[in-house]
Amino acid sequence: AEAESGIAPNSDVVLPYDFSSAAELLRLCNQHGLRVSELMMANELAWRSETEIRQGLLHIWSVMRECVEQGLRHEGILPGGLNVPR
Repeated sequence: AEAESGIAPNSDVVLPYDFSSAAELLRLCNQHGLRVSELMMANELAWRSETEIRQGLLHIWSVMRECVEQGLRHEGILPGGLNVPR
């Protein structure tokens, strides 16, 4: 992930809304009147520009969509040894 994001996991960046669990995330959202997406955008902006964030999200979406489309074009058994048909 670091290679893709260019951010070291232990960087000295201070997040505006630091949390370590889903419960903490929801508490911060309620406390500050923010949606999860708004809070996450504020945290991401500590590392990169909004343009970079949105471009990264579009890239992830594109890769996910391509995976689904490839799966729809293939027949047979899914990889993994469980013999699950497509």
